[in-house]
Amino acid sequence: MKELIIQRHGIRCKKSQLYRARSILKDMMDGSHQECYARLPTYIQMILDRECRVICGITWRTPEVPSANPMFKKIFISFDALYNGFLSGCRPFIGVDGTHLRGRYEGTLLVAASLDGDNGILPIAYAVVDKETKENWSFFFII
Repeated sequence: MKELIIQRHGIRCKKSQLYRARSILKDMMDGSHQECYARLPTYIQMILDRECRVICGITWRTPEVPSANPMFKKIFISFDALYNGFLSGCRPFIGVDGTHLRGRYEGTLLVAASLDGDNGILPIAYAVVDKETKENWSFFFII
């Protein structure tokens, strides 16, 4: 990107300026993280409206200031088709793991997955939580 700007416009930029410009452009094209998290209830409702069998749950953190918007805490999704795929074609073993999400909005992705007949990974259920804690793992297993 740096060479392209120098080549087309003859302008030299610092890496931090390029990073900010890239971040602004990405937000303009895809929407900001805040906007995407605010659309989670709509996403869940769209899934439920499609009449597909799904187990989902979402929790919000109550804001300290009453007039503020609630903040995302955790979400769990498991589609019936993935569960049925596990029952019909996967090995009788489920792996459970979590990985930390990096970036502006950190969290943890929790996944339950299995291997199909071709050694491909089939996710059965997933959740995005604020932290990897016993409480969040309980949320993942109970739902």
